[in-house]
This record gives sequence, C-alpha cells and structure tokens, in this order.
Amino acid sequence: MNYHLILVRHAKSSWQIPGAQDFERPLNDRGLSDAPAMGKILQQKKVNCKQILCSPAARTQKTLELLSQEWKHNAPVEYPEDLYHASAKTLLAYCNSNITSLPLMIVTHNPGITEFVSKLCNVSIDNIPTMGVSLIKINNLSKIEMGDGELVEFLRPKSLFRSGT
Repeated sequence: MNYHLILVRHAKSSWQIPGAQDFERPLNDRGLSDAPAMGKILQQKKVNCKQILCSPAARTQKTLELLSQEWKHNAPVEYPEDLYHASAKTLLAYCNSNITSLPLMIVTHNPGITEFVSKLCNVSIDNIPTMGVSLIKINNLSKIEMGDGELVEFLRPKSLFRSGT
C-alpha cells in the first residue's frame, strides 16, 4: 500500500429536475456511467480502505453505491451531516479523528475537496473534476497537518476512460 487517503469527488450530477434542492440532486447519465467505471479502476489498482465517510447528499451516496458495484470492499460506511460541502478544515479534522482507520476514503464535494487536496499535498489543483479520485500518502501518521500529504495518483475520468468531454 502506498497511500493512506482516498479522496473522491462525487460523479457528475444533474440540474435538470425543476425545484430540486442541491442536497437532493441525482447523478446525470455521465455520472451514472463514470462511477462504476472508476470503481473498476480502483478494483484493478487493488485500492482498499478500512473506513468510508460519505456526504449524505443524494449524489455522493449514489456515487459510492455505483463505485462499489465494481470496486469490492468491506469497509464500513458513515454519512456525517457536515461532510455535505465540507471545508478543507473539516476534512482535515475527519482525517485526524479517523487516523486509526487509515486507509480512509472520503466522498464529498467541491470546493472543499479541491482546497483540501491542494493544501494537504502542497500542489496547485484548480479543480478536482467530478468523479476525480486522489490517492494520498501521509508522511506523519501521528497527527495529519496541511502539507503532510503526497499525491500518489490523481485519477480523472477524462484521462482514464472518457475522451474529449
């Protein structure tokens, strides 16, 4: 294993349902196909984890459900309310409170996930795209701080299994 954190932005969601609240937005067709395709990649790479934290929003829950169809894991899943649009600071706190459960997967939203990966790994990422996955190694496992991470792999649907979109 060469990573401790698996940070996932939800798959592409739909804005097409009139009156739907942001929290309830479903995945669109691209999201419905990208999530299991990324699950297959995670399975091929033998990515595993001990714990999964997922935003309770509809699109993050569906992303994890579809991801799990191809990515076989037996990690317990929790849905903390404050992972919905969590800030980088909140994500860091969750990593530290679950440090004994590494490798840890967190499925959440932008802009928090992009800011967190950028600050944690001292990299400049403008935007983690939908269904983007960051595999991160942590250099200090006693207490994680910004700058302690090393971005081992940055997986994006466009570069892995979809071209031109």
